[in-house]
Amino acid sequence: MLESLNLLGQTSLAGEKATEDFGARVGSVLKAGDWIGLVGQLGAGKTTLVRGVLQSFGLQDVQSPTYTLINQYQTNPKVNHLDLYRLENAEDLESIGYWDLEEDAITVVEWIDKIEEAWNGDGLILKLEYASDSRIISGYGAGDWSKRLHELWQVKE
Repeated sequence: MLESLNLLGQTSLAGEKATEDFGARVGSVLKAGDWIGLVGQLGAGKTTLVRGVLQSFGLQDVQSPTYTLINQYQTNPKVNHLDLYRLENAEDLESIGYWDLEEDAITVVEWIDKIEEAWNGDGLILKLEYASDSRIISGYGAGDWSKRLHELWQVKE
């Protein structure tokens, strides 16, 4: 998946607060119809980053959709937050209504790399990795993502 996308930038973040803040900055450039995929090991900060994205829309109570699979937020624009960790294949995506998500909502998918068919090929992938006492976040995408996210990669915390 990442092989077909351009590396847009990379930054190092120290701790949970910095990851939430980065997510809020990502949220500030999102628009209706955007599709974001998150990749990373367990505990790498995927849900923490999404919490920051949703805080940029005024939400404070954000829970991981690990067991519910989909959390939908009635923000403007609407936000779909999905977690594919417990799913196995494209049939599982069909069973949760994955293909029926509103096109004018922002969709953020944790574990997007778990099921190849889940990635629509158009959007932003954020990869989170551990690096001693910090997290490294790398962004991959095509189209106007490079321009939209340019400022984010200047941040060093």
